[in-house]
Amino acid sequence: MLAQEMLTGKPVMQTELNTFLEQANEDELNTVAQNLGVTDWAAETDRTMNNRIAAWNASGQADLYRGKMKNLKAAKTLEPKTVDEIPVPVRVGNGKMVRYKTAEADIAIENDNNTFYVYDVQSSAISTPLERAQINKVLRQYNEGQKALKSENIKPTEAVE
Repeated sequence: MLAQEMLTGKPVMQTELNTFLEQANEDELNTVAQNLGVTDWAAETDRTMNNRIAAWNASGQADLYRGKMKNLKAAKTLEPKTVDEIPVPVRVGNGKMVRYKTAEADIAIENDNNTFYVYDVQSSAISTPLERAQINKVLRQYNEGQKALKSENIKPTEAVE
């Protein structure tokens, strides 16, 4: 849960950072490192982390992250369309979100002004912004039964309660 709090812009105390480093799984560590620019966890202190969080807030990324977390929550409430394969090329209207469920995947796709996001409902992972060609590649990977959210375009997040 601390990874999500950091990415939503909440400062951390040293004890919280230590607890996070002890208890976080690899995906959580990688997500925070990628988003906040951590290159060496051993050298990280509450002061350096809070500087990173402040920069993340100032750049507007924390607000964007909070919005995407709300969208993930909304995606979980959408009624899924059960399909054998996720439609490729992507067909989601601007400003819309659609959820598809296959035997191996449960995802929602959002079109935000022709920038696409994939929300993996099962793992609570959210993609980075994707262009049309990238989203179609990710959807093909899902259809091939691969875990597309392990690709370089996708960043896992913690579950939203």
